[in-house]
Amino acid sequence: MAYLEEVEGKDNVIISDEEDEYTSSSDEDSDIDEEDEELLSRIIALRDIVPPETRARISTTASSLFSKSFDLLKTIGNSAWVLVTAASILALPVVLEIEREQAAIHQENQRAQQQQLRQQQLLSRALPDDDEE
Repeated sequence: MAYLEEVEGKDNVIISDEEDEYTSSSDEDSDIDEEDEELLSRIIALRDIVPPETRARISTTASSLFSKSFDLLKTIGNSAWVLVTAASILALPVVLEIEREQAAIHQENQRAQQQQLRQQQLLSRALPDDDEE
């Protein structure tokens, strides 16, 4: 158990043998709230410290920067849409035609292989007949 002892001297000092190891969550919450309030009050105080002309200039600059950034992103998006659409319209028929041509070439190769196989089968049937005679 902790005990307190008051010492008289130049300064009044309270001495404790044990430190309080437990803190309540309400104490921590109040510290955070005070820090937030301090930050908010500091920002509000800056409004009073900075002259109105400077605030107007900063506001105008920030607004202009935001507006130009938004316009730039909008232009980039529109350009990307135009490029993708144009590429789709122009390139898609070419890709489809190339695929169709490759399929036709593949069919011709299969027909040629089948024809060669038939010729080989005919020749193999004709040759043993010649050997029997």
